[in-house]
Amino acid sequence: MSFQFHPAQISHLEEIMQLLHDARRWHSEINVSQWPIFEVDRIVEDIAATRLLVLSRDGSAVGAVTIAEEDPLIWTDDVPALYVHRLVVARSLKGQDLGRVMVNLVEDRAIELRKSVLRLDCWANNVRLKNYYERLGFRNIGDITIGSVPSLPKHYQNSTTTRFERPCAQRSVGAISSRSAVTL
Repeated sequence: MSFQFHPAQISHLEEIMQLLHDARRWHSEINVSQWPIFEVDRIVEDIAATRLLVLSRDGSAVGAVTIAEEDPLIWTDDVPALYVHRLVVARSLKGQDLGRVMVNLVEDRAIELRKSVLRLDCWANNVRLKNYYERLGFRNIGDITIGSVPSLPKHYQNSTTTRFERPCAQRSVGAISSRSAVTL
């Protein structure tokens, strides 16, 4: 099965929104609180800034992830890190380890950018996701409570999140990231 991992285009917007919607529905089915309804403007902004990457197959987005070079409200140190947000894979492709593939591809990007760690966070009460991140090699750094910050979306106000990080592999980059296709 051949996939491409690349910056999202505005033409992917509907598919990305559907991936996020489907993930939210699944979260609800398994009684997990993780994501709100995302504002389209925020996703469009991430696409325009090339922070949103998609995993596509046959031209259709089947996964997405947003990356950032800073996350100052959650992480206040100056460690050279790449931050992972909104990692999502099509529910129809569950069990194919595409989340791990995407994280590893993001790690390749982090190495190219000379970052030493990948970082991410999730709601502190999402035990299932926390366990998943640990299986991907992330270390639980601890919880942080976010106060009332006007610049944050409403769902983050006064929330508690668990922070995770994973060192970037000490390996050469290029086996996957230097080409656009990934074969699984």
